[in-house]
Amino acid sequence: MALDAIYRKIQQEAAGAVVVASSMRGIRRRELALSSQRLRALLTGRNLEVTLERTLAALKSRWFNQLNAAGGVGGGNGFNRAAVDLGRFYVGAGLRCVALKELKSWTATDTPREAVEEVFAYCAWLLALRRRGVSPYERDAWALDRVQLHVIAPEEYFRSHGGVATACEVLRHAEVELAALRVTRPELSGVAVAPAPIVLARRFGEDDFVRCFDTDAVNCLLRSGRSAASALEVLRPEAIPALGEWLHDALAQAGAA
Repeated sequence: MALDAIYRKIQQEAAGAVVVASSMRGIRRRELALSSQRLRALLTGRNLEVTLERTLAALKSRWFNQLNAAGGVGGGNGFNRAAVDLGRFYVGAGLRCVALKELKSWTATDTPREAVEEVFAYCAWLLALRRRGVSPYERDAWALDRVQLHVIAPEEYFRSHGGVATACEVLRHAEVELAALRVTRPELSGVAVAPAPIVLARRFGEDDFVRCFDTDAVNCLLRSGRSAASALEVLRPEAIPALGEWLHDALAQAGAA
């Protein structure tokens, strides 16, 4: 769907919707725990996207994850799962900024274009609800000068969807669409699509990522019926700096925060 159509649809929905209080909406959470279900999936190498997301968040103490954009919209919980995967608030050149990141796993079937549409939709909800003065978006913390939209994924994901160069072209095209929107929508003046994806290099494929975890530690938690407080509790000690470097290199190459 065109970004203009997404934006118009969300603006219309937000303007007319009943919005009730939500303990989730707009909260910068750090959801790091790996449940027993996630730990079992980890042992089988399946359904790794949430584990990857929480591992990346655990490696970056200033990042948030699962920021619910529109909880309470419509009077129910229909939007409770509409959440930004990863992000970070920061100040750059005296400007209040946020980087919002849509994460895809190694084998995700969603295309890079669909990833852009997702993260743009979350941004559109934030802006629409702020215009209505919906809590907590009326607070100064949400008076942002810049919103940068990113797609982050392992290199294998991009290769399965036409390659990194194709993803760059998708992002460039989305930014052209957004530039046209900014002409008539001044509230979007600070919103931009990053020109390149954040590519997590191939040195950690799915199997390599799974091997970063200590099987004994995972099984110990499963036997006791406990969750891991974070990925750091069950990662092999030597894997933590290696994964940190993996993420750091991807961010540096993309020029991302």
